[in-house]
Amino acid sequence: MIPPVHYKLILDLWSGVSEFYLFCQVPSNFQYRAPPDFKMEKFHIYDGHWIHLEDIMNCKEVTIFNNSNQVWLRWANAEVLRGFTQKWIEADCQLEHIKLHSYPAEINNIGEIFSGLGER
Repeated sequence: MIPPVHYKLILDLWSGVSEFYLFCQVPSNFQYRAPPDFKMEKFHIYDGHWIHLEDIMNCKEVTIFNNSNQVWLRWANAEVLRGFTQKWIEADCQLEHIKLHSYPAEINNIGEIFSGLGER
């Protein structure tokens, strides 16, 4: 497991690279908010329980895994995903493709996420 201070430093220093793959775990209490200029072509995180989805909207392709098997993920609920999806539709951002792997956390009421949203 990588210490949180080093994980934050890695994210800060490598923001702006074209491809970024981070395959390590961080503590369950890890917190990080990406700065407004956080931007990558491909951003892949294997322990993404800490991600704030709105922070990665200027990345073109995003894959987030729950490699630490957290049963609670900041982004794995219908309300957060609906809000993010609405922002994505309305925003002028770089994000084109996102994959979220939440297992073992469950996302209930997935139909609520897309109900009534406009088309992109």
